Amino acid sequence: MEIYNVFWKDIWIGVLSVKEDGLYKYQAKEEEINRLKDTVPFDPILMESKDWGEAIPFFKSRLECAEKFPDLEIGFPTDSYRLKKVSKNV
Repeated sequence: MEIYNVFWKDIWIGVLSVKEDGLYKYQAKEEEINRLKDTVPFDPILMESKDWGEAIPFFKSRLECAEKFPDLEIGFPTDSYRLKKVSKNV
């Protein structure tokens, strides 16, 4: 399983977990999101936690692109969302 901290700019807003079988789980840091939601145009997928289930396209596309460019941070240059890998259990 791989675990990623999810950031908006430098603010930690959630944790994404990805299992080897392709299941995703997202845990939103609701306190931070609620503090910022009136000033930041958050993607709705990031505003609430999701239990284990199929891949979340918002994250899947970023992770797939990051595989092609492993030396770059995980995110798109068109927005302020970034993922930082924090662990991988083997």
